[in-house]
Amino acid sequence: MTKRRITSAATTALALLLAVGAGALSPNAVAAGPAQTDNAEISIQELDRHGLLADTAADGPAQINDDGSALIHGLAVQPQETGQKVQDQAGLLVVTDTRGSAETVVQNLHSGVRYMSVLKDANAPTEFRYRFPSTTLTMQEDGSVAVQGAGELQAVILPAWAKDANGAAVPTGYEIQGDVLIQHIDHVGSVYPIVADPSVSTCLVGGWRPAVCVKYNRSEVKIVKDLLPVSAGAAAAIATLCGLIPTSSPILIAAKAACTGYFGGRAAEMTLKVNEAWNTNRCLEVRLPVPVYPAMQINVVNC
Repeated sequence: MTKRRITSAATTALALLLAVGAGALSPNAVAAGPAQTDNAEISIQELDRHGLLADTAADGPAQINDDGSALIHGLAVQPQETGQKVQDQAGLLVVTDTRGSAETVVQNLHSGVRYMSVLKDANAPTEFRYRFPSTTLTMQEDGSVAVQGAGELQAVILPAWAKDANGAAVPTGYEIQGDVLIQHIDHVGSVYPIVADPSVSTCLVGGWRPAVCVKYNRSEVKIVKDLLPVSAGAAAAIATLCGLIPTSSPILIAAKAACTGYFGGRAAEMTLKVNEAWNTNRCLEVRLPVPVYPAMQINVVNC
């Protein structure tokens, strides 16, 4: 059964995003040459001009392969038309499109992975396909897509968006064909280059709201645990947890600024989780919704 939704306005994407798995390299792929490398630089510059590179996480959770496929938290997605890697730098991978006139930039994020298609001219493709093996994709009323696997919600794909060189919205939307997500981009008559971005977040709060996941290792858990018996107690522990959030991207800066407020009234839960993590030889994860929303999660997770 085919489901399709088209929107004409650009939607805000937190950066969340696409989780992908191992995919076979296209037989049409060719080795990258100097011209392709130059095009890759142009693509990255264009994304930077749109402000899309600020959230790049060099140490993000996605395992990204040379053909553009990746794996994150057990969720796999395979872009269907990517070809040869032409540039690889911290947190970013640029791959060609086997059909020409486009490139895909795969971006590692703190809460997932983002796929950014850069359409160079009017000959660029009008659709981009991403396969999510062993999942069920379901269109939501707001244009987002729920990704379910093994009976659980594994990720949320944010509503499609695309912008031209002037920052104007380009009509775009999703279609679902089985376990394949198709982003349609009606770019005829637009000003090139065009950037399109399906974003998927595997870090969720309340089962559906995208968030920033911050993981604390065993050493950090011990630092927080050792603060609990002192007179400052939970307040000092909370301040330490929030202080350990890095500030390497705008999203993390926003999460850190809201952190203390999120913990308000949840000191007892925090204390229990910290002790549980330490006593079971595990780690701690905090999920903070950004933009700020009055909900958060404190989880004990495997290290």
